[in-house]
Amino acid sequence: MNPVHDLAARIRGGDASALARAITWVENDDERGLKLLEQLPAGNIPVLGITGPPGAGKSTLVDALVQLWVNEGRQIAVLAVDPSAPDGNGSLLGDRIRLARHFLNPQVFIRSVSSRGASGGLSDHALDIIYLLQQAPFDLIMVETVGIGQTELDIASFADCTVVVLTPQAGDEVQAMKSGLMDVADVFVVNKGDLVGAEWFASQLRQHAALRRSGKKHKKTEPTPVLLTVATTEQGIDSLSRLLDTLLADDAPAEQRQQILTLRLRRLIAREWMKKLPEEQLRMAIAQAPQPVHLYRLACQLAERI
Repeated sequence: MNPVHDLAARIRGGDASALARAITWVENDDERGLKLLEQLPAGNIPVLGITGPPGAGKSTLVDALVQLWVNEGRQIAVLAVDPSAPDGNGSLLGDRIRLARHFLNPQVFIRSVSSRGASGGLSDHALDIIYLLQQAPFDLIMVETVGIGQTELDIASFADCTVVVLTPQAGDEVQAMKSGLMDVADVFVVNKGDLVGAEWFASQLRQHAALRRSGKKHKKTEPTPVLLTVATTEQGIDSLSRLLDTLLADDAPAEQRQQILTLRLRRLIAREWMKKLPEEQLRMAIAQAPQPVHLYRLACQLAERI
């Protein structure tokens, strides 16, 4: 059997080793990875994004949710995007550290990937990996962003529901609005809710969330939900789980589903275009351009040649 076809069949059958190999192909820009992706249809498994500034407790929150859902018999995939190691493109934090108690659980598939310097809080291959994960028999895919603060917005393009995790020390709610997180949140979680000021911060956040209903999963007449949790003790995790189940159980309107697929398609097209313009070619174009260089004009000229 063709190895690519064989791998696709094994992934659909729930073979974790086959899925891991496919992700490695994709991460390494292996030609077999592209051939595999071209053969696979878009999946419908819901994608839950977890984002927020560093130190908010995103990993601990993911760990607590996974434990709850595993106890309920669900099959969960976790894509954890880590910062790049300073001496290369490897992942700085590994999945064994992040979700150690779930690593050997057959109900949980965990993959840590390096951001490799990508902005937006995600790896350049995150979309491809999500596409692969949606071929396997999971009940839910969780994507945790790298945690770099104000550029954590790409996840809104990929996820069906986005949870923004904040803490009482994150500064006042106006800063959250300025960072753009207000615009991508379907749910706000004020983690470390046992700290002084947590209730006040949550109440202020609710007031501002009521004025900005930009998330995908709540109606325009409904404010963005704000929940308090203490992920280290799993306080509030049950309530968060029930809310997420409700949001993800709602059939996405055709228009919303189309919007998500459109955003993904745009990213894929842009990436394929950039492959036709390697960095060396861009350097030559700059070197040969009239001085001073008009970058926007040059960009339009290069785009016309593709």
